[in-house]
Amino acid sequence: MTELFDNIYDALLQYNIDLEEVLNHPAGSHEIDDIQKKLNVEFSEEIIDFYTIANGQAEMSDYFVYGHELLSLQGIFSEWKIWKKMSDKGLFCKNKTPLKAVAETGIKANWWNPKWLPITHDGAGNHFCLDFDPDVNGISGQIITLHQDSNKRLLAANSLYDFFNEYYKKILKNSLAIKRF
Repeated sequence: MTELFDNIYDALLQYNIDLEEVLNHPAGSHEIDDIQKKLNVEFSEEIIDFYTIANGQAEMSDYFVYGHELLSLQGIFSEWKIWKKMSDKGLFCKNKTPLKAVAETGIKANWWNPKWLPITHDGAGNHFCLDFDPDVNGISGQIITLHQDSNKRLLAANSLYDFFNEYYKKILKNSLAIKRF
């Protein structure tokens, strides 16, 4: 993961994005342990490696990951709590029946699932999430899309590494969306 982020760092310089200014300092092991306990999940070594490189990005810095902010561990928990609160209020049900989503293979057809952890947000309720409760043929830790106004749940990548590797390829092809602040 470190080598991949070194490559991303170098590639983003063409967009005048200096990751040293954008990314937060690495998360400590206590922060990683704390979020896993709060959310009742177990991170893979790959996810832990990522958060020991950077604990998300600074608020109000350029949204450089597909036009999304890369969330810190605290940001993940904050966004998760918003979705949990909406779920607890029954907003994802109609006549007390849970709403279903149209999900790609390997993703449960839920509107929302408490084992989906938002790792990004675009400021409008849309996320890329770590999926810790995949359907049959899914992979725990896969990256899925979660859009508050769409019932589609798409597979973005099989892992966090694959997600950032695909992102790196798009940087090299100059096909990158960035929201500037």
